Amino acid sequence: MEKLKELELEDEFGTYYDGEIVHEKKMNSARSDVEKKVLIMKKSIAKTMLRVGESINKVMEYTGL
Repeated sequence: MEKLKELELEDEFGTYYDGEIVHEKKMNSARSDVEKKVLIMKKSIAKTMLRVGESINKVMEYTGL
């Protein structure tokens, strides 16, 4: 993400990519970060469910894992 900010400031970069492309890359990066956090939360919920004795089928159904 920091590299994208640096590239935005370079004049030469602006000749090859416009602001829309840079914005899209930032959005994709942010989306990826959110998806990673969601997966971490799903795994945490699944572990808790298994620890308290829930069936694997129920864990899979509720978490989508």
